[in-house]
Amino acid sequence: MGFSWFEDIAREGWHLWLIHRPTWLIAFIIMGSGTLLSLAGVLLANNYFTRERLIANNEVAAFKFMFIAELFAGLMAFFMVGAGNRYGDAQTFVQDEAAAWRALSQVVEEFPPERAAEFRNTLNRYAESVVLTEWPSMETGDESPISRILFAEVLDRYFAIEPVDNHQQSLLMLGNQFAGLAAQARTNRLNNNLNDAAAALIWFTLSTVVLFSIAFNAFFGSQTLAGQLLMGAVLGMGLLSNVFLIFVLGNPFSGETAISTAPFAELLAP
Repeated sequence: MGFSWFEDIAREGWHLWLIHRPTWLIAFIIMGSGTLLSLAGVLLANNYFTRERLIANNEVAAFKFMFIAELFAGLMAFFMVGAGNRYGDAQTFVQDEAAAWRALSQVVEEFPPERAAEFRNTLNRYAESVVLTEWPSMETGDESPISRILFAEVLDRYFAIEPVDNHQQSLLMLGNQFAGLAAQARTNRLNNNLNDAAAALIWFTLSTVVLFSIAFNAFFGSQTLAGQLLMGAVLGMGLLSNVFLIFVLGNPFSGETAISTAPFAELLAP
């Protein structure tokens, strides 16, 4: 019973398990693990090497550490900007799609009531499916098969409407633009997710650089062990705080910071 969390990790994978924890716990796990690893490396190095030998290594090691720092800064900036853009773009795509559907629904209201009701009912089913099934599917980079079918059905209902005069013909031309915007926003929303292979490569690269940076710090020396431990703790927390932000922003449809489904839920309002 006490190891149920281990079973959850084995079943869901560490990535999904971690992103479903409270945000404060995610920060504690990621930043705390980096800090502990950094402190353990300092203690281990001081156990095998004398402080004088480590201090003598500072001058040469500093130049080597500068290279690692530049490499880490470049990669961190790349991943941080990428994660931030991904989160912002995902939010924009969600709002754009919902806004396009809402505008198209208003256009359809100008047509016969039975046609408008059919379209509205199908749109409600699609919006409900997005909220209930597609958000969980997008956590793993997939789309909901149910939502995909209902999306096509919504468009079928719209394109089945036939105009009877020039005014309705003009409305349909306007509605075609909204339908195209909704389809494009949905495609962008789905394509914004990373596949498992790309995500694994990103985290392997980032984790490798972080581990090398933390491990390299252990081979520096200072006059007091307490001072070296303090610097190691600051380094570990600093590095892993960036990893924490990348992890949270890189999962726009998961966890406490997930993008809200409110734009689609509002489509269900009468």
